[in-house]
Amino acid sequence: RDALQKARAVNPDIILLDLMLPKYGGFEILRELQADETSGIPIVIITGRYTDRSTSDMIKQEPNVREFIEKPVKPQILTSLLHKLLRTQPAITRRPGP
Repeated sequence: RDALQKARAVNPDIILLDLMLPKYGGFEILRELQADETSGIPIVIITGRYTDRSTSDMIKQEPNVREFIEKPVKPQILTSLLHKLLRTQPAITRRPGP
């Protein structure tokens, strides 16, 4: 509930939503995020639960779901995906000089 309230108050650029949550189901939260002022926030679904292709395709059809990722998630892939969705560029890492 706290995360839903915060999403409404802050209006983040993107939400990473795990479907396996302690008190509420991820699908329930997803529905609530589509029902009000948070409906335009892009969502990336992340889950450790096995889902068949038809289920993941169905979830991807939800209006604000942009991607569906199964755990374990490789940081480089997640970073690349977030940059793509947010239309940002990764920071250039500089190596220490000699």
